[in-house]
Amino acid sequence: MSPVYISCKILKGIFDDECYVMVNGSAAYYINNRLIRTAPGVVLTSDTPVIGEVQGYAIESQGGKTLVQLPGEVVVGGVRTWVENQAVIAA
Repeated sequence: MSPVYISCKILKGIFDDECYVMVNGSAAYYINNRLIRTAPGVVLTSDTPVIGEVQGYAIESQGGKTLVQLPGEVVVGGVRTWVENQAVIAA
């Protein structure tokens, strides 16, 4: 598994040390704040998502997509999800 960053939408989590992260429109996770990157000065709210990146792992690539695994509590979907290759950034 290779460490990568995955483009995502981010909201404030339930607890102060977590975020609610939506990946690929089909998966959502609660993930520790330390694994999230946003533009400087961005303030997270619980009602308006911001664009950012979440640290995860690339498992494999096939046909323009990459299977990624995110280290967090799954809300919707599974621990692994397929994303477009352009949504994956080398860590």
